[in-house]
Amino acid sequence: MEKFDAQVAADLLCKQLGGKPWKPHVWENLGWHYAAYLGDNKEITVYPSQPQGFVCLAGYRGHCSGDCRWTLHSYANPNEAVLATLDEARKVIRLERDNFQKLEELFVAGISSHGL
Repeated sequence: MEKFDAQVAADLLCKQLGGKPWKPHVWENLGWHYAAYLGDNKEITVYPSQPQGFVCLAGYRGHCSGDCRWTLHSYANPNEAVLATLDEARKVIRLERDNFQKLEELFVAGISSHGL
């Protein structure tokens, strides 16, 4: 793929995802590649996958900062990849919310027992 082709494909992917606020991303790494992303640090990114289809990655500290969640399968439609990743993110958020609630309860119990 040439740079121009990657730019056209990135723009088309953004349109398939609904246009704004999706932004195109094109880079060279042993060939030209493209994606569409949301967020200043590319917190949510949709990539084409091989042989065809799309995957979506999400990481709250930015693109693949070690906390990425992603769809495990390739989806023919990029919006399907986004929705699958959103479903996974919601599961993780619920679990983390429950874990932090339990942690807060322990803190409160510990502080109360010391009269703080």
